[in-house]
Amino acid sequence: MRQDSIIIRDYPFPGAEQEIAAVNHGTNWPVVYLIYNDSEVYVGETTSAYVRYGQHADKNGKYYCDRRRLNQIKIVFDDQFNKSAILDIEQNLIHLLETDAAIEEGKGRHGRKLQNKNAGQSYSHDYYNRSIYQAKVEAIWNHLFKKRFVNNPFPEIKNSDLFKYSPTQV
Repeated sequence: MRQDSIIIRDYPFPGAEQEIAAVNHGTNWPVVYLIYNDSEVYVGETTSAYVRYGQHADKNGKYYCDRRRLNQIKIVFDDQFNKSAILDIEQNLIHLLETDAAIEEGKGRHGRKLQNKNAGQSYSHDYYNRSIYQAKVEAIWNHLFKKRFVNNPFPEIKNSDLFKYSPTQV
């Protein structure tokens, strides 16, 4: 498996439904996504970016109340994703983002506050080639760091006591 198979695309939120429907893996493939603005982020996973995007953007839907302040979405596509992998990646990104924000708070700065009401799936489980997908988490984080979406590099997060001793550690 290749790490370079990851593609992260940015779209406005809402308003990009047709663009997402037209992209390879936009309608019937597992993906991880981040809906965000300058101060908040929501991390999710789905097997249809197009359908889930529409659910979050629907002004009459149950998610709109929380998402209406968000204005951008990053969708992580990968030819090698499967349902187990995206559940695990979602959980890891939530934990990493929580730690990144806590580190920033400790420095007197602000990181993006998570809108997620839970920490993703409730437990970590093993699955075929999990170590490869764990490496993809690092590759995704490195991309987010390079684009200044997150504040702290992956090794700093992983080696922090906040990450290591968190009750949601995976």
